[in-house]
Amino acid sequence: MEIRKVLLRIMLWSLSVAAVCGAVAILVAAEEVIWRVVGTAVATAVGAGLMMGVTLLVDGEKSRWSGVLGMWGVVVEYLLVLALVWGFGNHWWGFDLEERFGFTALFIAITVLPAMLLLRLMVEPETRVAGQVGLWLSGVVLVMLEVGCCWQRYWLGEETWGSAGALAGFGTLAVGCLIGVGRDRRHWRWVGVLAAVAGCGIAVVAIWKHLHEGSGVFTVITSIACVVALANVVMMCPLKEGQAWVRYGTIVCGALTAVFVDVDAVWFGKHTSDQLMRLAGASAFMGGCGVLALGVLARLNKGVGQKAVLSEIQEVTLICPGCGKKQAMGVGAGQCSRCHLKFQIRIEEPRCVQCGYLLFMLKSERCPECGTVVGK
Repeated sequence: MEIRKVLLRIMLWSLSVAAVCGAVAILVAAEEVIWRVVGTAVATAVGAGLMMGVTLLVDGEKSRWSGVLGMWGVVVEYLLVLALVWGFGNHWWGFDLEERFGFTALFIAITVLPAMLLLRLMVEPETRVAGQVGLWLSGVVLVMLEVGCCWQRYWLGEETWGSAGALAGFGTLAVGCLIGVGRDRRHWRWVGVLAAVAGCGIAVVAIWKHLHEGSGVFTVITSIACVVALANVVMMCPLKEGQAWVRYGTIVCGALTAVFVDVDAVWFGKHTSDQLMRLAGASAFMGGCGVLALGVLARLNKGVGQKAVLSEIQEVTLICPGCGKKQAMGVGAGQCSRCHLKFQIRIEEPRCVQCGYLLFMLKSERCPECGTVVGK
């Protein structure tokens, strides 16, 4: 793609300018402006590299909107960095905005990346609802962080930031519970969603009332949301018949971890039981290993290096129905090398007639994108 060549040239020229200006500044102890030029060149090189990476997402049909959001994020980050390098935030219209520019750059970085993933989830039917909810939550979190940044010198800054953190944490659990809504019958997921909402509400109230002591009820509610989210996510991993024990073992380990932590919080309170914490740590370690194992198994079951784009095939191997000779023949017009029987070979990708979704290796009778019956 031509834009990537342009971005590569921008990176090289920016690094060259940074190297020359930096060397000159060191040798002659130049004015501050040279260092600003160096910072601009480095920021331009880094921005071009990031932009080149997100343009790869734009090429994909399913990741296009994630790439577009990433490009906007890189542009805004680049402008904020330039404002910091050149001191545009110092006493602008009577306000000192340098610190706010820095916080805004940080907030955009930590919210745009999850939003890009959530946009990708919205493409798949199984994760569409979860992606939509998560995307709205990401926007709300960004707004709350910005509001907290504006009010940090007053009495609302820390509380707003803390509320944004609580919403991000429990929102992540709710998104995990919502995966698969409308595509399966795991209605127990709503227990986790309600637990996540309740836990977020309790956390926000505690933050604004400055309550710093732990609560057994809050711990139990949070653990329920965590276990349900874990169970719902691992149930989505494609496994073969003999591999299901890894999934259920991982869920059991997560549940045991929650039980040990809950018992410690309810019965012992501030006086933590060392034995229960050891048991919780051991089960959590085993559950984490199980999650990693499920990821590996899901990748292996999907097939390594499998190409779904059939249009790239240039030849096929066939047996001539006239003489029985097995031979490789190119796509298009051809003939048997022995009996000269003529062939016309054409390969088409199986696609849904309604939405055009690629149906290669599909095991369902319905299109996963629009639900149209396509048959096996």
